Amino acid sequence: YYDMGIGFIDAFRRKIGQDLVGPFCIETIIDKNQEIYSFEFSGRIVAGTNVWMPSSPYSFVTFGEDMWMGRRIAREIRDLQEAGTLDEVLR
Repeated sequence: YYDMGIGFIDAFRRKIGQDLVGPFCIETIIDKNQEIYSFEFSGRIVAGTNVWMPSSPYSFVTFGEDMWMGRRIAREIRDLQEAGTLDEVLR
């Protein structure tokens, strides 16, 4: 999945000429032979983002606690604001 995500980001950069900004989800299915197929890109936070409720592995590893996606986004915005880099990220 990681390679699929990196490939998507690279393809986006080649096609559009700029970096992908914000969260995204590559929707996939796995067939009976364990082959993975992508069928959709969602440029937003989707229901499947949280692998287990009420958190995601990324949130837990990054912040050391379970948290909902909204809290994670709020915390990341606050951290960017405190670091003085929010305007740079929102460009």
